[in-house]
Amino acid sequence: MPPGLAGRKTAPTSMMSPKVYRPTMEEFSDFMGFIKKIELEDNAQEAGFCKVIPPKEWIPRRSGYDLNDLNFTIEGPIKQKFQNVGEPGCYQTKGIIQPKMTVVEYNKMVHTSKYAPPANSGYDDLEKKYWKSVGYCSPIYGADVSNTISDPDLTIWNIAKLDSILKYVSDDLDMSIQGVNTPYLYFGMWKATFSWHVEDMDLYAINMVHSGAPKTWYCVPPKYGHKLERACRELFPNIAANCSNFMRHKTCLLAPRILDKYGVPYQKMHQEEREIIVVFPYAYHSGFNHGFNIAESTNFATERWIEYGKRARPCGKFIHSHFSKSSFFVQKFNFDFL
Repeated sequence: MPPGLAGRKTAPTSMMSPKVYRPTMEEFSDFMGFIKKIELEDNAQEAGFCKVIPPKEWIPRRSGYDLNDLNFTIEGPIKQKFQNVGEPGCYQTKGIIQPKMTVVEYNKMVHTSKYAPPANSGYDDLEKKYWKSVGYCSPIYGADVSNTISDPDLTIWNIAKLDSILKYVSDDLDMSIQGVNTPYLYFGMWKATFSWHVEDMDLYAINMVHSGAPKTWYCVPPKYGHKLERACRELFPNIAANCSNFMRHKTCLLAPRILDKYGVPYQKMHQEEREIIVVFPYAYHSGFNHGFNIAESTNFATERWIEYGKRARPCGKFIHSHFSKSSFFVQKFNFDFL
């Protein structure tokens, strides 16, 4: 146990709980206005993330989710291995690229007994079973599929066409940065995991489960991000020694009890079908899927992000270098990368 961290407890009682919003269609129709309003009036960003439950009349895909109509090719499914590092609950994540497969093939694999989720009595029970079994039977994640399944004529909260200052990158520079100002699809299964990370350049993120099983999310509020970084430097010294920005590698997975032990405040939410999670700048997050699902995600930015962007420390191995170094941002937003 690293001296100085042992015995610390988490979560000051004053820590804000994540908000859950159920906007009317009128409130929902202005994406950027909605984000700015919940920050200004509710300080939603203090919790690091929030949930948005869209109005029932909002339909992102009118034709539904028949997999025969969504038969994309997953070019590089990732087999995830979680190697215990030190005490139980502390894992290093490693991804092994698998042969490409179609979504229909992936779905058939997911529903075999090998990958099926265990019988459970609810979210808390399934979470316990996830952490007890995370080191066994490696899941395969159909992550980072560059595409969208939202209707092209969808004008409200279309993840592929969000109203964001990142539009300037597309419109002024004719530059597409996959997963940043373009959407990614994620085809999940039981235990498919996203390890602790912040977004590229500490951007906002949006994630919607189009169809299928829920996700469980953990999030460290931005003002406590340094606590997670310090704990991970202690727990993963070999990784930390090789890169000062190793947390952007998405290889550190810590169970809630480890966060508690090391005094890292965090919040938890479950995301169900048609629900949207918004992650705010410099909010570390991780989580796992409960079973087969289809999610769509991208990054976005408001003017509030600019100060975060100036201070972000990109890792050259994992960030789009043309994004972090672009003179366009320096000129457009008076950027001065530190």
